[in-house]
Amino acid sequence: MTNRDSTPQHQTADATSGLGRRAFLGTASSLVLAGCLGGGDGETARARACVWIALDGGISHVDSFDPKRTSPFRAISSKTPGLELCEFLPRLAERSDRLTFIRGMSGQLRDHQLARYAIETGFEPELGTTHRHVGAVGDRMAVIGGLLPAGIECRAARTASCADESKAGEVLAALRSGETFIRVQLGDWDDHVAIEERLPAKLRQLDRSLAELLDGLRDVWDSTLVVIGSEFGRSPTMNATGGRDHHSDAWTVALGGGPISGGRVVGATDPDGAFAIDGKVQIADLRAICSLALGLDHAASGALSSIITNV
Repeated sequence: MTNRDSTPQHQTADATSGLGRRAFLGTASSLVLAGCLGGGDGETARARACVWIALDGGISHVDSFDPKRTSPFRAISSKTPGLELCEFLPRLAERSDRLTFIRGMSGQLRDHQLARYAIETGFEPELGTTHRHVGAVGDRMAVIGGLLPAGIECRAARTASCADESKAGEVLAALRSGETFIRVQLGDWDDHVAIEERLPAKLRQLDRSLAELLDGLRDVWDSTLVVIGSEFGRSPTMNATGGRDHHSDAWTVALGGGPISGGRVVGATDPDGAFAIDGKVQIADLRAICSLALGLDHAASGALSSIITNV
């Protein structure tokens, strides 16, 4: 396979002019995304590592991070004004002030492998082309549970397989050993059947795992970008088997750590969670935020030119 990124795309902001906060605020869509980034008008401080928490399969956003009237579960308030979460995520609700929830994610791909590649690289897949993971800082990587999406360029990575209950410890150990990009898979969220019966236990386990991870990362929070999300969401309407099918018109991704502001909600969906109606965020937009947070040269990759000016 050939690699489109033949020139080094993972340069720090110091090595590339125009990659600061002001350059990022060049267009209207960028202004929406600016709510994710903290700091003043100067250059955005960068994180030195990334922990990508993959909820593979497509978690039902309307039953978790963006609870809607179509959900059989109760919504609860959180530490973040205007943010409600599912009743089975109380620990995350107590820690929500450390995260920004992007509720306007929107895409076109509804195939697991294709959509996973897209959100984790910022590019739709093309035959014969590979890209690095959007969170890949440097060359030291760890994959904890699951696998990197097919086709993503990857140098040798340390892998570990363990239960969700012990993954927080594995992540922290990887960071201490010098890994700068860690992808950890939590759960399997491809729930085409029996959402009402199966999801509560899965969400409770996710709540425990996320709380342990967020608490464990507290000492390195300012230097670590954390991304929590799926490749797409799930349909607001239940199917005939009591589950929800793939849905890419709206879902939620949460960001935290490094220069990311906490306690914020970016974007909104309609009352059923079917469409992003405010602050729509595409995969390239998400890549832009992650690139800036990590001090990477998003312009050199050839993407994002539609939302980044003066680069």
